[in-house]
Amino acid sequence: MFTFLIIIMITQDVHGTRCSALNGTCKMECLPTETSLTGHGCCHLKKCCYAPCESGWLFLPGSNCYFFSTTSEDWETAKARCMYLGAKLSEPVTQSEIDYISNIARSRNGTFWLGGTDKDNEGTFVWTSDNRTIGLSNWAGGEPNNYANREDCVAVHAKLGFLWNDSPCDSRSLFTCETKPLTI
Repeated sequence: MFTFLIIIMITQDVHGTRCSALNGTCKMECLPTETSLTGHGCCHLKKCCYAPCESGWLFLPGSNCYFFSTTSEDWETAKARCMYLGAKLSEPVTQSEIDYISNIARSRNGTFWLGGTDKDNEGTFVWTSDNRTIGLSNWAGGEPNNYANREDCVAVHAKLGFLWNDSPCDSRSLFTCETKPLTI
């Protein structure tokens, strides 16, 4: 993986106040007495800023970087696509991660695969990256139900209020991947 530093340069008329710029979780400020390179009494910001995620990924502060696909895949292909990106299917283990993924899924009005399955032991859902039993969860009412004896993969489901559902692994859904933030 690569680590990127982003150079941000903003020139802004501040009319006697501080000016600032936000880029992700970075905030930069300068005083109105600072001038631009042209000397016109503007605030000139030029600062290196740590970008915690690769381009196209979203950052949940204190957590991980998340990728939300725009194409649908079966669960195994989605898992492989995440691995290709140096990540894994998302495995939300805190309430803030569960809420974050559900809210993004809601904003995109899509069903997204997560990294949970009970393929190896029906009724015992685990995260595939380390085979940990899923603890904190967000199942829709009546789920998981293994409908038609063929639902083994976990998804945040649009038709179930963006709560979790066990779905057939061969059905096609969008998917979300997660990886740790980049380090300098």
